[in-house]
Amino acid sequence: VEAFVEITTGERHGLIGEATMEPRMVTISGAASRVDDIERVRTRRVTLEGVKEGREMELEIESPYPGVAVYPDRVAYQFEVTELTEGEMRIPIRIRNLPPGQNVTYHPSTVTVRYDVPIEQYNLVQERRPFTAYIDYNTLVEDTTGLVIPQIERVEDTYNVTLRSFQPRTVSYFNVVN
Repeated sequence: VEAFVEITTGERHGLIGEATMEPRMVTISGAASRVDDIERVRTRRVTLEGVKEGREMELEIESPYPGVAVYPDRVAYQFEVTELTEGEMRIPIRIRNLPPGQNVTYHPSTVTVRYDVPIEQYNLVQERRPFTAYIDYNTLVEDTTGLVIPQIERVEDTYNVTLRSFQPRTVSYFNVVN
């Protein structure tokens, strides 16, 4: 079953985790020529706007063709929404795939990452580093400008953080010759 649900949250609110649906699979019956090629069915479209709290709701499943029955014809759908706040942290830029004997420095050597986090997780996330910043050495080899864009990667899945932005967008680099 594929849920056809569009959710927009209220200001400073966001979805937490993945929505759940039960059951995930249903039984379809009808003429073999109709049901043989059906790989999934979906629910009727539901649009929710300005949502500020999680919900559990029942979604009706659409029959893919006239004369095809779906059992059960409804699923339970649940999602969580929470109030968010913005966090900020400085992260050192690392280099990946640096060949032995090479040394590279960056200016600046850190980026400031801004992210959204549930209010109740803010203090815990501040003690961790849910993101890492890196530049792949191959990017430097191919570059002709002297400026590269750091890549920001989420490395901590324990918390519900979402990257908003990072500054600076580009950094300069220098190959250090021994």
